[in-house]
Amino acid sequence: MMNTIEYVGWVNQMNTTRKDKRLPMGLGNLEHAESGVPFIRDCTGKPFNVNEPTACLWENCNGKKDINEITKAVRDSMGLGIESHQLKSAVSRSIDMLADEGLLDFVKPRLADSGPRRYEL
Repeated sequence: MMNTIEYVGWVNQMNTTRKDKRLPMGLGNLEHAESGVPFIRDCTGKPFNVNEPTACLWENCNGKKDINEITKAVRDSMGLGIESHQLKSAVSRSIDMLADEGLLDFVKPRLADSGPRRYEL
């Protein structure tokens, strides 16, 4: 049986100051059923049904983009004509839900002058 994670609709504006700095990174694999419906298979092999906006959001969680960049990428790729602050709030909530399900984690941002190093989970 698959779990379902839906893209969060319009939620109240939250204080996202600290959350804006997070760099989410997807865990698992995005796959598509034969019918074309996307799902994310977590690291244990458990599948989670997602809709297209959530799949787009998850694909943009690469450990390099912050919430502002992910919001812009989702808006542009989905052709959404929504106010940025409304979509950003929904993206932030969706990221939290995906993290709660173990489908993404957050990496520590690299300091600009610290030279190359691996991201730490």
